[in-house]
Amino acid sequence: DMKLMKFAILSFIFILVSCTDKEIELKYIAQEEQIENYITSKFDTLTPITRNNGSNRITIAQSKEVLDTVTGVIPTVNVLERGDSIKFSYAGYIFNGGPQTLFYTNNPEISKFYGDTIPKSLHYGFDDLIIGLEYGLEGIKDGEEAIIVFSGKYGFQNEPMYSVPAASPLLFHIWVRDIKKNK
Repeated sequence: DMKLMKFAILSFIFILVSCTDKEIELKYIAQEEQIENYITSKFDTLTPITRNNGSNRITIAQSKEVLDTVTGVIPTVNVLERGDSIKFSYAGYIFNGGPQTLFYTNNPEISKFYGDTIPKSLHYGFDDLIIGLEYGLEGIKDGEEAIIVFSGKYGFQNEPMYSVPAASPLLFHIWVRDIKKNK
């Protein structure tokens, strides 16, 4: 019977897709465990770590809040909020227990070692960033240097992009150059 055959085929496809989705979800869970192991083994308990919706930001160098010797005031350091503008340099790596393959950078000091093999810049609005990077940058301060790391669930997900295989966890080394408040 043709209806029974269609039902059997659709059921098989549903089971196949469900298994694939389950496998991907298990892969993301394993990646998040690997990221947590990286953070706890590489950084001490005094290192500021910000966790936001699956993204982890490790502050390497905080912004320099310098006392103005004329006024005696420490100027306010801008903190990135939705709607603000940010200029930053970055190096994007495929994560595998730590930063592995560099796939993108706009940092000239890093790109000079790779010649023309690594693209030099990406142009994004804040809303165009991959979600893990967007979550990781939220609350970052002007002048801060940080590492943002997240599972493939918050990266390019199940799509290969540039030289990044599908579902890969990513690590971005970030140097914030300027935050402009747009409010």
